[in-house]
Amino acid sequence: WKDVVALIPVRSENGHSITKSIPKIDGLPFELLKFIPPVVQDLVDLSINDEKSREFEQSVNLVFKMLGFDVSEYGQGTGRKPDGVAKENQHRYAILIDAKSRKENYKIGTEDRKFIEYIKTFSEPLLKGGFTNIYFLIVSSGFDSVSATALKNIKLETQVATTLLTSTQLLKLLSNKIQTPRLFDLKTFQELLIEDGEITEKKIDKFIAGQK
Repeated sequence: WKDVVALIPVRSENGHSITKSIPKIDGLPFELLKFIPPVVQDLVDLSINDEKSREFEQSVNLVFKMLGFDVSEYGQGTGRKPDGVAKENQHRYAILIDAKSRKENYKIGTEDRKFIEYIKTFSEPLLKGGFTNIYFLIVSSGFDSVSATALKNIKLETQVATTLLTSTQLLKLLSNKIQTPRLFDLKTFQELLIEDGEITEKKIDKFIAGQK
């Protein structure tokens, strides 16, 4: 219930609501920022802080819960596992999530074997459990030039698409969910995850436009 509590206005002793300050986040206008719950407003700051990697992982998982997914959390200290597995039970797909907090942009290509190992490990029971589509998503502050070879290697060995999403883009999606909760379509959300590579602003804007 933390995400719900965060949305409730704080009241002073005289009963008046206290307006919480809304931090500025580069890339997000105020009309989007005001819909983001305080409990995850520091997501972008966490994504660029190497010493806050666990907190970033937990916040990313929390955002996916707010988006409507059933999330199992793993992360640091649990061995070679993703940081979270977000399940969409109605449309039977799952997202293996790896959250990378980096002061500099994250560069894919150095952890291919680890990714391949745990994608294979988690895919089998998910498929047996009736999930027809599985995706692999990396969330970070930003990305260096993406290695097509690394993406191809992961796809060839796992048959799972690898997509990359920035922390700012994730908050943009959450803002849309909170503004129009009845229109936010988790079935269509899959379209952001089908193609390997970075999820562009154009793709996100197209997805959001389709919610109206």
